[in-house]
Amino acid sequence: MVKSQDWSNEAEFRVLTIDLGAEPHELDTPLYVPLAAPPAAVIFGYKHPFPDLVADGIRARFDGQAPELLVCDWKSGAPVLREL
Repeated sequence: MVKSQDWSNEAEFRVLTIDLGAEPHELDTPLYVPLAAPPAAVIFGYKHPFPDLVADGIRARFDGQAPELLVCDWKSGAPVLREL
């Protein structure tokens, strides 16, 4: 994956998994990633099908200390972050 120069100043962590045997309905199944401390933020892409559902799971997992949860939308060709 190549990151656009527009976002080069941001630090991020991407997790990519490939399961060649996955059924189509399993392709967006949340993935458990063990972390020692919560990340500062989780930003869902504008095409993510269920950001609220995943955000609820993150909130439950971190028990009141969840990272900032945002969705990236687009307005007039520019990215806009909104809170979940």
